[in-house]
Amino acid sequence: MSSDISSRLFNSRDVQCITPVLEGFRFVNTTDLNWCPSNEASVKRAELSTFTMFRSQLLSSLHFIGMTIPRSSIPTSMLTSLALTLVETIASTEQYLRDVLSDTPSLTSLSLDLWSIHDMSVDEGPNPDTILLPELRYLTMRGTCYICWRISRTLSVPSINEICIKTGRSPLQFASNFIPFSPRGDRLRITIEKSKLQVEFVESESLRGGETTHFAFTILTGTEFHEGIRFCNNHVIELLQSRRFPKITAFEYSTSDNFDTTFMSKLLSHFTSLQELSLNFSCPMEWIVFRIQHTINLKLIRSPTPSPLQSLRKLVFQNFSVTFPQSVPYLTKLRSFTQGADGTGLPPLILEIKDREGVDDAILHACYASVGQDAADS
Repeated sequence: MSSDISSRLFNSRDVQCITPVLEGFRFVNTTDLNWCPSNEASVKRAELSTFTMFRSQLLSSLHFIGMTIPRSSIPTSMLTSLALTLVETIASTEQYLRDVLSDTPSLTSLSLDLWSIHDMSVDEGPNPDTILLPELRYLTMRGTCYICWRISRTLSVPSINEICIKTGRSPLQFASNFIPFSPRGDRLRITIEKSKLQVEFVESESLRGGETTHFAFTILTGTEFHEGIRFCNNHVIELLQSRRFPKITAFEYSTSDNFDTTFMSKLLSHFTSLQELSLNFSCPMEWIVFRIQHTINLKLIRSPTPSPLQSLRKLVFQNFSVTFPQSVPYLTKLRSFTQGADGTGLPPLILEIKDREGVDDAILHACYASVGQDAADS
């Protein structure tokens, strides 16, 4: 059982609530905007609701939106979900979090609104003393990338599964600090959808019996007032920076932004030996055409020199356009890989072309049949 209640009800002295099985309470201060310090009356209402009107031994979820509640007013030991709004400076915020989170052994979800913190002094020194949250799985923060990163350094989260930051229009240069250098899992998914960018590390073995994501990082730039920054493919390069993923054997890339073979070569340089590659062009604008031959330089596949696609076993294209005759040489070369006619001795490549624009299977086979050996070698 959970409850939302309007602060107008607190004006009545006749309000009485019997909630012995109440498990969650969400208190939202609408009298002040989120980036302003909450007023004393709102804080008192929240304290009253938590400790008097809605007191419950089963309370496990508390969300305080638009106000900062004194540590003594938060019953932390039983909480599994907590949402806080933080104000003032980074130093005072870090101390407040230490006070609040020092006794939260069961906490699995934490949400922090950091938009009121405007301390922008850059500090890249050693990590401060951290707060151990052994069971935390989900961390959500609202604020600039820099502030979110600074606050995240105070948290030790060995069981974390997902981090989401909502940054509005703030610069993204500190976002790369959230990407692990040695992630668990052998499958990587990266998705770009307008103002959303997500990176997921997954274990392939779990795909057959229900997917288990080891770690996911999401950036959201849109807000209720602004559309936010529109992500492009170059943001992914900035996010990954110099990281290399030698244990990743399967890579799925979905984007709403056009790219070319030069970009894809840069992106694939983060891997050493992929066995599966899946590319999806998810642009909602139907008039934008992205031809399949502009995606990957086929010289990377079955290359005699070290290449991330040298041992590729499966290649999937989705939502790319196939045009005749422009795409024919490219498709014919791909077909030679599927027939094991590339002279490498490797198993034939499994090729899937899904939801292709302007072509069906009959036309695709006609393309193969219409081109001679010269096109196949091009």
